[in-house]
Amino acid sequence: MPLPSPMLGQALTIQTQALKFRYQYLTEPAGQRRLKGDKMKATHYTDIQGTEMNNEIVKGITGRVLIGKDDGAPNFCMRRFDVEPGGYAPRHTHDWEHEIYVLEGKGEALVGDQWHVISPGTVIFVPPNVDHQIKNTSVGHLAFLCLIPSTAPEM
Repeated sequence: MPLPSPMLGQALTIQTQALKFRYQYLTEPAGQRRLKGDKMKATHYTDIQGTEMNNEIVKGITGRVLIGKDDGAPNFCMRRFDVEPGGYAPRHTHDWEHEIYVLEGKGEALVGDQWHVISPGTVIFVPPNVDHQIKNTSVGHLAFLCLIPSTAPEM
């Protein structure tokens, strides 16, 4: 059944906007795929400056804020952590939750008083005020995404 003319006009407008977006996205270099005047962001994670962490409480970790306040994200912050073999995050607790997704490698995650083996595809929910830590217990690279509320410190 054909669309009534007002709906057809709306459908064509939406389709035209989608095509313009797709053209602009595909014609910009990968590291610069941000729409002018918009807060949308599309970039490769390696184009984002990492923060190396290596001291008495954290070892062999590079963290990146992939999407955060500077990108106009009002609710969440997405971070990526790369952990060298033998590296670890500090054992800690705080008032906000974490959502973690393991991208690559193997290791262990402490949540509360229990250690869990982690590997690609593992998801972890860390409630507020629960002791937690991640360690790379393998000889290879470990990488994971960590999402936190925008009210928490980004790095």
